[in-house]
Amino acid sequence: MSRPLLRLLHWQMQFDARRIALWLTGGIYLILAGWLVLTIVDSSRWNPFPPAGIVAIQTLLHFHSLLAIGFGVFRASRMTEDRTAGVVGLVKLTGLRPRDWVLYRLLCVVVAWLPVWVLRWPLYAYVRTLGGWTMDEVWTAELLQWAALLTAASVTLLIARFCETPRATRFLAAGVLLLSQMLLALPEISIGVVTYVTSGAISVPAVVENASELLTRTTLLSQLWNRPVSMPAWRVTLASLGLHLGGSALALWALARTAFFRADTDESVGAAPAERRSKQSRASRRVWDDALAWQCCEAHGGGRATVVLKSLLYLACGILLLALWVSRSPLYLGMLILGPVAGALIAVFKPGDCISRELKAGTLSTLMLLPVTGRDLYDGWARGNRRLAIPDLLWVTATLTILMLQPESVLPLGVRLSILCACLTLLLAGPLLFINQLVHFHWMYLPAGCACMIPVVGIPVFSVILGTEGHLTVAVVFFMAYVLVARVILLSLIEEQVQRRAEEQA
Repeated sequence: MSRPLLRLLHWQMQFDARRIALWLTGGIYLILAGWLVLTIVDSSRWNPFPPAGIVAIQTLLHFHSLLAIGFGVFRASRMTEDRTAGVVGLVKLTGLRPRDWVLYRLLCVVVAWLPVWVLRWPLYAYVRTLGGWTMDEVWTAELLQWAALLTAASVTLLIARFCETPRATRFLAAGVLLLSQMLLALPEISIGVVTYVTSGAISVPAVVENASELLTRTTLLSQLWNRPVSMPAWRVTLASLGLHLGGSALALWALARTAFFRADTDESVGAAPAERRSKQSRASRRVWDDALAWQCCEAHGGGRATVVLKSLLYLACGILLLALWVSRSPLYLGMLILGPVAGALIAVFKPGDCISRELKAGTLSTLMLLPVTGRDLYDGWARGNRRLAIPDLLWVTATLTILMLQPESVLPLGVRLSILCACLTLLLAGPLLFINQLVHFHWMYLPAGCACMIPVVGIPVFSVILGTEGHLTVAVVFFMAYVLVARVILLSLIEEQVQRRAEEQA
């Protein structure tokens, strides 16, 4: 490593060590994961088979795997701000090589992950006392989780180079990662569909069937779910690691080739010559009477093109979901659970994206010169988002309907109601995502944040306790009432926070 890179990493480690948000993330994760483990241990008194230690370690490892992928995508998406804020141009002037800058950004994700990684080891120590497993399983899972973290971070860093906001980077990166896994499983899914449709009339050669099954097992999701226990399984695992880490290296190489492209001009392009302007002009877009709704839907959201693109994407996801069901793939339940959650999150994020764009462009103070309040901004952008969210809401409704129709043997009623409540909570979380763009972390907000986190963790736990006692209806009503009250409180805070940020920009 070069000396400038080492200095940057030293500064980053000192900075992240003082970031309370990272330690709070690890602490909240520790609370949730610990609550899951205690629930499993408590339930083992009525159902001792399988042993509590095995169930607890499997749950922890799956939970850790999802966190590693999500954290890698979230942390790496912040690179978008380097380009939009002009940081990349300044770094280029220092003479730092592009590959050093890319390596630094990747190592930033690793450094930020370390506090979360350290805080979860006490859980391993506790579950170790329950017995039923060895540390070899943990080391294998750790190897796969680090590979998942590096893969997610590398792909997200490359996508962040071409996106305008971190939020758009996260959604696009999540889609690319999921699509890559589905493509690896496509041959086996196709064989299952053909066998189901033809009722076995068309026989697939055993060589092709074995090859498709082997390709599916190389997916990172399959490896994280079913870790290797024998030498043949380890060969498949090593092939999967080589495939994904090779793809990560390719993504980082492509990023290094384009990291400083037009960085000195801050990504801006000069005006076109007069003779070319007529060819580059486009038809003007009709402005609605509701200007804020038009800005969200057409100017920031892409308008009809985005709606069509979303519709095609969800149609493809629906076909894939049907194919997974026909082929009896273990990914079917995973997609059925994550599908509505992702759709609900996409459906409500646009108002927060709009305020993020105004803050980055420094135009919020100018916008507030109009006869509008902060609440008017949110309501106007939310009205525009309703048109963009039509495909999302249809997808969420369809997948939740299928989910609720699953038999008790496949998904217990408590799990189905929990997913339903999670989706409804996300659909009502628009004000939270909006305020999240306005509030900076400060020590003065820490007591208020702790006061909010106590009910956020306590109310769901209390609802789950009600659910385990058989009072599922009471638990759902209690939880949703809390969510509605929280939404009203957050809506009342929007006007003050928008005015404060507008005064800071003025």
